[in-house]
Amino acid sequence: MECDISFHVCCRQFIIEAALAGQLSSLMTPGLSISYEVNGGMTRAQRVARPILHENLIWKKGVSNFDIAADVEGYGLHIYFSYPDRESPVIPEGVHEAGFLKIDITPIKKSIERDKRNGQNILEQADVLFKKEDCKLWLSHPRLYTKAFIEEKGKILDGYKKKQEDVKRVKIQRIDEMAARRDSSELQKQRPVKKEQDGVLYAHRKISPPRSGLWPNMIHFVVVN
Repeated sequence: MECDISFHVCCRQFIIEAALAGQLSSLMTPGLSISYEVNGGMTRAQRVARPILHENLIWKKGVSNFDIAADVEGYGLHIYFSYPDRESPVIPEGVHEAGFLKIDITPIKKSIERDKRNGQNILEQADVLFKKEDCKLWLSHPRLYTKAFIEEKGKILDGYKKKQEDVKRVKIQRIDEMAARRDSSELQKQRPVKKEQDGVLYAHRKISPPRSGLWPNMIHFVVVN
């Protein structure tokens, strides 16, 4: 383990020096999407950035304990090389206009050990690592703090809220319609049933027998004009 840490320390320092010397001028930044909770406990994802290969980068020393930095598409990009037991990256407070990216350099040692016969070295492996999306993690992206992104997020939340309200309104409408049909059906059952007998139209209803107990199960006929 101690040997691994020593290798990673030396590897990190070598990559920093190579980048500052202009030997690692290309870098693939990974894609980024964020998820946040919307109504009903559901989550919604919003894309922040797509994977982009940046070329002809000019590296300089990074801020805080970040190793290197470059200007990318109008914002500062700071890189932190991670490996086991290294201190955590420290993002300066209030710096929202810059991007902070963590790159895991442990795969370099594994690749070199696996391909010793091919004579691959740290610089070659670092170049491969820089140009692929794997082993990279955004710690902070500048687009998260832009007015356009915040407005886009607001529109997504408002749209979802309106959709939920529409669904609720349709459910209530269906319940009201079912209740109305049920009431109409009950009313239809209570209406007099009209029958025609000997050319005379009658309406008949079942009536309760009188208190005297006479006319049990008697049907009362009323001539309908």
